[in-house]
Amino acid sequence: MIVALVDDGDQELNLAFEKDGRHCTGGANYDLMNAREVPVAREFWINEFRDGCGKICHTENHEKQSDAYKEKAELPDWDWVRTIHVREVLPGEGA
Repeated sequence: MIVALVDDGDQELNLAFEKDGRHCTGGANYDLMNAREVPVAREFWINEFRDGCGKICHTENHEKQSDAYKEKAELPDWDWVRTIHVREVLPGEGA
């Protein structure tokens, strides 16, 4: 038996479920189910720069392109190389 606190929108209920997820007393549609995880492609911008030894490095991820550009403007003495737009490709996307 599984006991769970369920919010049905109006109130919180303590409900009991069978091992297979069925609501013990039937009635209302309170059967448990596993939600399918829906993948979301990550998207961000990073800035590349050369350190003092000429090695290519990158900054932290920026959620918005404007934040990546702002970083470069705030640090004009850095040896900036480029801003890279990164978008994760999920299985089944693309050709």
